[in-house]
Amino acid sequence: MRRRRVVSRAAVALGSLVTVALGVVLYASPVKAAGQTVDGTVLLASNGGGVARREWNASAGAVNGVNGYVFAVDPTSVGSYFNLTPTAASTGVGTLSIAFYTDMVNGITCDSVTGVSGGAVGAVCGNYAIVYVDPGANVSFHYVSGLPVPTAPPFVSSNFTFSAPIALAPAAGSTTGNIGEPSVDVDPANRNIYVSAPTGVPCSINSTDECVAFWRSTDGGSSFVQPAPTAFQHPIGGGDSDVIHDGTSNVLVADLRTLTSAGVFRSVDQGNTWTSTTTAPCNDREWIAWGGWHTATGPATIYETNNAGACSTGLLSFYRSLDDGLTFLPIGFVASDLRQFGYMVDTTENSIEAKLAIDPMTGAIYVAWATAAIQDGTNSSLRLVLVGKSTDGGFTWTNKLVYSGPPGTSVGNLFPVIAIDHAGNAYVAFSTQLPGQNYGVYLVASHDGGATWSAANRVNPAAQTAVFPAIAAGDKGRVDLTWIGANGVTGPNDPSAQWNIYFAQSKRAYASSPSWSNGQVNTSVMHRGDICNQGLNCNIFGGNRDLLDFISVAIDGSGNANAVWTDDASQSPKAVMYSKQIGGPTTGNQPPIA
Repeated sequence: MRRRRVVSRAAVALGSLVTVALGVVLYASPVKAAGQTVDGTVLLASNGGGVARREWNASAGAVNGVNGYVFAVDPTSVGSYFNLTPTAASTGVGTLSIAFYTDMVNGITCDSVTGVSGGAVGAVCGNYAIVYVDPGANVSFHYVSGLPVPTAPPFVSSNFTFSAPIALAPAAGSTTGNIGEPSVDVDPANRNIYVSAPTGVPCSINSTDECVAFWRSTDGGSSFVQPAPTAFQHPIGGGDSDVIHDGTSNVLVADLRTLTSAGVFRSVDQGNTWTSTTTAPCNDREWIAWGGWHTATGPATIYETNNAGACSTGLLSFYRSLDDGLTFLPIGFVASDLRQFGYMVDTTENSIEAKLAIDPMTGAIYVAWATAAIQDGTNSSLRLVLVGKSTDGGFTWTNKLVYSGPPGTSVGNLFPVIAIDHAGNAYVAFSTQLPGQNYGVYLVASHDGGATWSAANRVNPAAQTAVFPAIAAGDKGRVDLTWIGANGVTGPNDPSAQWNIYFAQSKRAYASSPSWSNGQVNTSVMHRGDICNQGLNCNIFGGNRDLLDFISVAIDGSGNANAVWTDDASQSPKAVMYSKQIGGPTTGNQPPIA
């Protein structure tokens, strides 16, 4: 979608990299970081550190401080905190930000911290850093590291127990680039757990690039392997991914190919070998789903939906395969005219759609999507959530407005998510900030097949800010939610925020006022600083998008939650993390597979 930024990893002709940039003074200690001090000036504003990286690499360090200031990071300071401020003698005006790189050749970052008028703070990582200004010009700065890391917030204990998070590593000799936004799926037939994540586009610049990282666990999540790390290489692939299983234990992985098309990879041997096909042109944020045993077109049906991008602005394209993902044909569009609900849609804004959900008992298709409504003839905000439902395999759709936020609010923090329980109850969760409150995760529910919907109910504590919800449903009324949350901050733009993965479960989520049991999944802070949820606009206006756009959760055959997310705080370089529920109430067993 137009709001979404595609990770750039452009290849350029490179000179040799210098080990220490001009103006850098290193204070190393074999015991602990004594701190690193850097003073410099940035002459011009730029969107991130990419321009400065390219000109610095191409000139072997001779060009520095124009579109950004490059310096080598003292390795003993990695993991400590830094402070970046304008100097008292600075004659320029602007906002200082910093990007840390683990790979200056291919432009792979481990963190980027968008500053405010007074500067920026955060944790040190990588081996090079670039200070840049956006907006502004001619700003002199002072950088110092070796500062103590803030004390992590206390762990939130609950009735739920999760396994110690493990980092999913690339195969030997492979690279996973700017990885993030992982998807997870559990096949109840063989209990295999599958995880996929995009690594950035354009891919295949390096022979070691995976484009889409794919992992498989055959031991209940204790360990993961990459059975075919080079199978997903595609010259323009690696933009988005999604992973599902079908009814015969085949595995399918979707891949976005630089906004031009989407591809679907298919494996009939649990991920050891793969074939691929192209599904849709002018594509962004594709999702796939198995139609289930009860779909009208048979159990070999696979669905794909995506933002239609430049081809059909604001519409959600719907594709279908009747041969288990070997080929796909366009069926139509999900979105419809919102004038029936009394709103004028802002057609200049692309819609944001959630992953498809299939009613396991009837085969009905549900798609949740958010869109902007014009409020006063000129201004709009992304404050509407709708659900499209099809009972004929995607030929026709009925849309229901399930939430309308107050003018000026947004539900794009980021994707709304949808799930259907085993009794056919539907649930949609999203993150928004209501007036006078912290950002929160809210849930609306339908107990009549999507005909009517409940009022929005907050899931996370009022004192906590929450974004990036993920959802899964099991037996009647039993719903799991995960999200990224921070305590003591009012919104995701706070540079002092410390973020964790939180979990909640309800036994009667369809109730008008459901109760939730809340807990925490991870044991170490997974991100520090701001979280930008504006996609492409993060590059234009600044913001930290290292986590990309979402996290995921899936329920296994025993009703336990399996959670995946990106961690750039406890892991350097950042990594996809996995944790499984090993104690506490479950959502019940999955329905029979046949």
